[in-house]
Amino acid sequence: MKKLTLITVALFFPLGSMANEVSLKDFLSQTWKQNPISDISHLQDQQADEFSKAASGRYMPHLSADVIDSSGMPGSTSSLHVGGLMGSPYRKGLGAGVIWDQLLYDFGRTDSLLKKYKADADVAEARLAKEKYEFVARLSSLYLGCAHDRAQISSDNHLIQLGELIARETSKMTDTGQKTIVDRSLTKIDLDDLKLELFDLKESLARNNSEMKLYNPGQDLLCSELSEALAQDSYSDLKVKPPEVLLARASHNSAQALMESASAEQKPLLSATGSYGYLQDDRLVSKEDYSVGVGLTFPFYNGGEDRHKEAAYHLLAQAQDKELQFAMTEFKVHIDKLDSRIAQLKSDLRSFETQSNDAEKTMKVALNRYLHLQGNLVDVRESFKRLRSAEAGRLKVTEDLVSASLERSILDTSGM
Repeated sequence: MKKLTLITVALFFPLGSMANEVSLKDFLSQTWKQNPISDISHLQDQQADEFSKAASGRYMPHLSADVIDSSGMPGSTSSLHVGGLMGSPYRKGLGAGVIWDQLLYDFGRTDSLLKKYKADADVAEARLAKEKYEFVARLSSLYLGCAHDRAQISSDNHLIQLGELIARETSKMTDTGQKTIVDRSLTKIDLDDLKLELFDLKESLARNNSEMKLYNPGQDLLCSELSEALAQDSYSDLKVKPPEVLLARASHNSAQALMESASAEQKPLLSATGSYGYLQDDRLVSKEDYSVGVGLTFPFYNGGEDRHKEAAYHLLAQAQDKELQFAMTEFKVHIDKLDSRIAQLKSDLRSFETQSNDAEKTMKVALNRYLHLQGNLVDVRESFKRLRSAEAGRLKVTEDLVSASLERSILDTSGM
């Protein structure tokens, strides 16, 4: 009865909890917020807003103050770029005043520019989404490696307690002649192999834990075990739209905006101008202190430059549209594969859990028979190996399931 109690303790006694544990969700959220890249989104939004204001400013009044003084041949100072009343060829001597320019309608030039700025902002968003996606994948792999090590260490500690019990009882029976020296050697080899694996796992855990701390300076963090990571299913603050789809869509919109811009350049431009000022003297005409006018400029021919640009950007937009369709199809296929993989991993996990439970029961029976001289060491060692293999498989599948579920959770499929 005492031996069976020891076996039960060896199989099911849990390790003590470790301090400063952080969940997978909290680790990823905290680390992302501390990453300088996370601030880029806010800066990009501000940049896009400023560009939009700059483009919209084309329809606002443009005011300037001009001063000019000249002598010699009148009307020969155009290289000074002084306009309005002060730039009149009828002015003599000093001139000063204010010029007002107003764009009345540009037939789509500003709209296409706004679309181009928006597309550029979307390209930047796609690049940021890719950075975030890769960052989360890299950090989750680090965390899950740590969590797997912890879970495997816990499992190996249980197995070592069981192996020590087998080795100890075998040694006693060897001393009394009930077992052979070979039996004692084999149990020692199995136990030493487990202890070596445990040593390697502890070193791996220390490395992973140290790397986790590098991403969170000043914090003594430690991952939780896999079972806790598996229980988490909400990562709303880490959601990201598929980067490849975002980039393809932004590239298509950019090409479309460039095509519209080239088309708009072939259309009229309606504007107004006015000026008010002082002229020291005039020639040929009566002096006035103001000027005002409205003009319509119609591009007639520039060698076909804008027409060919429009055609080129139209072809680019068509190509980018196909890229977008391909990216969306690839993403949908990836999601389908991910869903299938998660379903398969869940099934595998249930299978390994059943195998692990069966292996534990078989181990108990084989060991009980062995300790009562009713069974042999071969059955015990085989049961021990099955239990060890089932536990290792269960933990690996759990790690893969958490990784796949995390990826599925953070990918935002809305609008796809």
